[in-house]
Amino acid sequence: MTHDTAIAKDISLTFTTFPDTFAKAKTERFLPWARVFSTLEKPVERESKADCPLLMLAKVGDKRTAKGSLRHDDNVLAVFGLAGDYDAEEVSIDEAARRAEAAGIEVFFYTSPSHAPEAPRWRVLAPLSREYAPADHARFMARLNGALGGILAAESFRLSQSYYFGKVKGTAYEHRHVPGEFLDLADTIAEVWPEGKTNYEPRQADAARIDELPRGDQLIIDELHAQGRVLGEDAKGLYITCPFVEDHTDGVQGSQTSTAYLFPTTQHPEGRFACLHSCKEKHPAHKDYVKALFGEHYREKYEEPVGEDGFESHEAADDPEPASRKFKFYSGDDLVANYAVAPEIVEDVLPERGVAMVYGPSGKGKTFWMLNLAFHVHNGIKWRDKDVKQGDVMYIAAEAGSSITRRMKAVKQVHPDWRAPFAATMAPNLSSRESLRAVRDAAKAAGKPAMVIIDTMSASFEGDDNSQQEIAKMMHNLMSLADDLECLVVFVHHTNKNGDSFRGSGVLYNDADAVLELKTEEKDGVHKQWVTQHKLRDGEAGKSYPFSFRVSEPLGYKPNGKPITSLTVVEEDQDEQPAATRVTDSKTVDEAGRRALDRENIARRVRDSARMDPPRYYTATKFRERFAGRAGGMDISDPRMRVLLAELEEDGWVVTGKRPDGMRTPGDRGVLLIGPKAPALPDEWATSDELEVVEGEEALA
Repeated sequence: MTHDTAIAKDISLTFTTFPDTFAKAKTERFLPWARVFSTLEKPVERESKADCPLLMLAKVGDKRTAKGSLRHDDNVLAVFGLAGDYDAEEVSIDEAARRAEAAGIEVFFYTSPSHAPEAPRWRVLAPLSREYAPADHARFMARLNGALGGILAAESFRLSQSYYFGKVKGTAYEHRHVPGEFLDLADTIAEVWPEGKTNYEPRQADAARIDELPRGDQLIIDELHAQGRVLGEDAKGLYITCPFVEDHTDGVQGSQTSTAYLFPTTQHPEGRFACLHSCKEKHPAHKDYVKALFGEHYREKYEEPVGEDGFESHEAADDPEPASRKFKFYSGDDLVANYAVAPEIVEDVLPERGVAMVYGPSGKGKTFWMLNLAFHVHNGIKWRDKDVKQGDVMYIAAEAGSSITRRMKAVKQVHPDWRAPFAATMAPNLSSRESLRAVRDAAKAAGKPAMVIIDTMSASFEGDDNSQQEIAKMMHNLMSLADDLECLVVFVHHTNKNGDSFRGSGVLYNDADAVLELKTEEKDGVHKQWVTQHKLRDGEAGKSYPFSFRVSEPLGYKPNGKPITSLTVVEEDQDEQPAATRVTDSKTVDEAGRRALDRENIARRVRDSARMDPPRYYTATKFRERFAGRAGGMDISDPRMRVLLAELEEDGWVVTGKRPDGMRTPGDRGVLLIGPKAPALPDEWATSDELEVVEGEEALA
């Protein structure tokens, strides 16, 4: 999805709130931007500032400092927006809003609890169009500072800085929403850095120790730097210009060793100031220094608040109205003159960048078809009569696992000169930014990704695929992955129970740039399959591409001499129906292909069930009813079922043999589904080379 589309439809973003500045707990939210600022337009009213929570438009991890705080620079994982502070008490919130409107950026202003009309103090929030790395925070803050005239406090540039929000009883509260372009896309705004700098880097000296200080000390350190008082630093503390320099009686105006702010010790857990001058008030108290630094508002800076964030969860909130944005008409002639054809990775089928969905019924060959297309892109080979842009393909076989190797070998058996795509057999978590960052980094390390395929979504998504909010978050994550890698991300999905559409929320279709459906039909013994294009942004939909399967030559042999085979895709004539053969006793190629698909369907059902915890035991009869009976053609008595069970047992999904003592009808033989999450097998479980059926039915031979 392009950024323009994201603006038109509004965005959702991840942000974090903390109950207090100790930040030993956090709440992560994923809400539409409109919901964020509409909540702040009518915030929860608090008894005092001490009851207000803090807000950061970023995602933080679980790494704690020695004091247990989650709020420090090393724990910021991703940035979704900026939060800046103004406390100079000169520029009103209306004037700030006018400056933002002139710059054409999307921002929201709200006043702090210490605000007064005659002494304005406010915060500004600016969403970004997508997720960014923590290192990008400073340059976007400099851009925001430039848009507002260079008036933001220097502490705004601190990566892990967060700010109070909420209305305090008895205080004036104002807010302004300015619609416009995302800040990261408004790249013509001049950057303004603090203290005239042209770049900003977090202080590196003793950074780990500073992050572990109590929050009060961090505020003092930030303020000393913001006021330009820091002259040097060592392991003991900061050497500063004394706040009481005008009261000095010796006429010295602050040498580099005049005054120190010493880091916390057992005797002085808050840290302490040590003035080496002769002062009218010798050695002022710690609180006096704090007052001198922060003025009459020192309590706002120094006290520790406790409270809840007041944001509704997305699940409890109504769908928000789209955020109003700066509306503008463009010259149609200019648009036509600048028109460019959207680049495609597969002509008329898939765009070069974005997110695409391929869906179809279970066990009907989605992986085989998808792998065939992946080989074409990876090698730059025309697909049918369509041009293909060559690029590295990263195939995530989340459901097929290690069996993807056998399928790739089958393709290379037909096309020995083709290079196989890069492959991974571990399922990522599409709900997790961290997980997809790992995918991004691994893809970059392997090659130059042009396409990332996630097969399947259901094996990689831990949320509810019927939840609009959870699917929106997943799609946003996939869009970010596509943007980061500058490639196309394709996810493979299943049809619903009726088989007439994809499974889950309509957000999947709405947010995808391309949608393809694999259809299958069996009528009067004739088996047909094709892929239909339902959606192609900036392209035509409705075309169908028929295909069939061919059973491979033996790829190897089992210890018992039985061949190991797989399927490859055969492209059929587009002007005719897919070639099909009636099912006969002679077991034609199409019949063999259909049976191979039945085996894949059974294997998928077994793996899905084995992922559940605790493990489940099936007698042979129940196993047939649960897994094989709905496979569409393979009965439990089919000899190839033994081969399939042997493969599943070898991969650690099942154990065949005698039931554990103490279970109902002990002595039966059946299948125990174990899977990766199951506990260790009981000691009394006895394996066997044969799987027997109950009550005199035919044994599996």
